[in-house]
Amino acid sequence: MRKLFEFSRVASVIIAFGIFITFSTCKKDEVKNAPIASLTATPTSGTIPLTVSFSDQSTNSPKSWLWNFGDGTFSTLQNPGHIFSEVGTYTVQLTVTNNYGSDTVQKTNYIYVTNSDGTGTVTDIDGNVYQTLEIGTQVWMAENLKVTHYRNGEAVLNINGDREWFYNTSGAYCWYSNDISWKDVYGALYSWFAVVDSQQLCPAGWHIPTDAEWTILTEYMGGEDEAGGKLKSTRTAPDAHPRWDSPNAGATNISGFSGVPGGYRDFDGTFNYRGRYSIFWSTTDYSSTYAWHHYLNYNTRQVYRGYTDKRNGYSVRCLRD
Repeated sequence: MRKLFEFSRVASVIIAFGIFITFSTCKKDEVKNAPIASLTATPTSGTIPLTVSFSDQSTNSPKSWLWNFGDGTFSTLQNPGHIFSEVGTYTVQLTVTNNYGSDTVQKTNYIYVTNSDGTGTVTDIDGNVYQTLEIGTQVWMAENLKVTHYRNGEAVLNINGDREWFYNTSGAYCWYSNDISWKDVYGALYSWFAVVDSQQLCPAGWHIPTDAEWTILTEYMGGEDEAGGKLKSTRTAPDAHPRWDSPNAGATNISGFSGVPGGYRDFDGTFNYRGRYSIFWSTTDYSSTYAWHHYLNYNTRQVYRGYTDKRNGYSVRCLRD
């Protein structure tokens, strides 16, 4: 008998004429890849207590799972269910492992849990916590933004000088009259360039509204002629700040939006009308130098829509994606 072939794994057969032949069967190399983590959840928002079903969508055959639901609880099931019993916005993390490694996916501000009346909270990159609420089909912050870093942790440029503000054409912010004591009262004033910066001012899962999204809010609250009163805080001088100057015409705040008059910074660097105007940027530009904004006035129940210089410093509200 003559060995015709030699391989790592050998088998023998007898074929015609009595010739004995040995041959191999080759084993295909096993793919040795670490898993790639992925997850989904249903639902991702609702009122307390909110029951959420989580689904592992990872690839490359993970063998173990570690879920972090962001509320101090964990699970090692592949597809767990979880009940969120407190109002808040939760970041969910999944770590998957097999014999060749592990991988982690994180979804920031992924689960949004509100009270039965639609109110909740969200936290920005600086740790500031904002009240939120549902108005119609939208979910809004009920406070002005005061973050000083973009979502990725990069600092937003803080400009105090009038001349520097005038010539600046990049993202920037300031406090009214360059006085940080107004931070927690009226929030920050941002140039439009900060509003549209790709690094993003709002927390993950939130964005600065477009002109059209502001219009949806206005129309839901009864249109331009009366929505302003429904969106304004009822706090009026001599109440403590935040407050509107008298007469704070038509203010009922039945929406819960609690618009407060943070004033604005003109493109020439001067500060104006704290107590009288609440002006909010949209992300929609009107031209190369102007962009759309919406504002509330101490002397009327109306909402106004206009366009103005992108260098102006206005208040910002975030809208849930």
